[in-house]
Amino acid sequence: MDKLDVIHYHRKPLPGNFSMENLFRDLRNAIPRIYDVRIAECPFHSQGVLPRVKNVMWARRQQGSVNHITGDVTYIALLMNPARTILTIHDCVNLERLTGIRRWILKKLWFDWPIRRSRVVTVISGATRERLLELTNCPEEKVRVIYNPISNLLKKKPKLFDPDLPIFLHIGTKSNKNLERHAEALAGIPCLLRVIGWLSPAQRDLLNNLGINYENYHDLSYEEIVEQYQSCDVVLFASTYEGFGLPIAEANAVGRPIITSNTWSMPEVAGSAAILVDPEDVEAIRGAIQRIIAEPELRSELVASGFKNAKRFEAETIANTYAELYQKVANL
Repeated sequence: MDKLDVIHYHRKPLPGNFSMENLFRDLRNAIPRIYDVRIAECPFHSQGVLPRVKNVMWARRQQGSVNHITGDVTYIALLMNPARTILTIHDCVNLERLTGIRRWILKKLWFDWPIRRSRVVTVISGATRERLLELTNCPEEKVRVIYNPISNLLKKKPKLFDPDLPIFLHIGTKSNKNLERHAEALAGIPCLLRVIGWLSPAQRDLLNNLGINYENYHDLSYEEIVEQYQSCDVVLFASTYEGFGLPIAEANAVGRPIITSNTWSMPEVAGSAAILVDPEDVEAIRGAIQRIIAEPELRSELVASGFKNAKRFEAETIANTYAELYQKVANL
């Protein structure tokens, strides 16, 4: 029996920006062997008009039985076979942020026209699906929710909680990651804050002015990030916006209590396996931090719920869902 030819189209990533590629690497490792899944990485960074035009022309020449555009470079669908193309959209944040002609260009070239040139659109959460349907002309019946997978490197790793100097892990330093409010919420609480990602001068100044005991790491391999999860006591992830919120599922899989937001996709991903807070309410975040430090029973409940929740995002589960979709698209 011949294997089904599936191509994963990836952007050409900028240095240190491999999160999307890592997700689909884990998916490929778990997908049934009857599928021959290969990678096609765009030859040019998605910056400027000419490199993007060249990416579109290149993609047209690469096509297989199933063409899965894994995100970010959705515009390469413009000259591909619509009947055999799957488009994954991770979020709509730029569509909501931009205005005027820049928004029109983004909407047409990254959303409306690629959606029209695709057979199926997958999104990574129900929240992203709702925003996509509100903001674009995407037909409702074309959209499927398929969650992001978590890596098999994430294993249960018990750790004795240190209530005197707990280690809080913060993933990401972009504005939506809410580091500034997290820092304000931690002010005066004895702890160690570990921040993953490049800190701006303003963020460093804030942390120093608040007297936060912190460590900063960047350009880590995924294996090193896993070690950070394993060595922390609590994951602090009350973002203001997420298309999915992978650190929630990752913290669950390792067995760490997590504080996250009560908005966007995060309640959907977390279920009952996190403390949910208003990400714009510093006192609410602070209250959640104090509860986790003071209440061992709460920590135990969150960890137990987290292990159950993480099973929804195991790579094998997500891979089988995609495999069924690939078979459907291949059988025109």
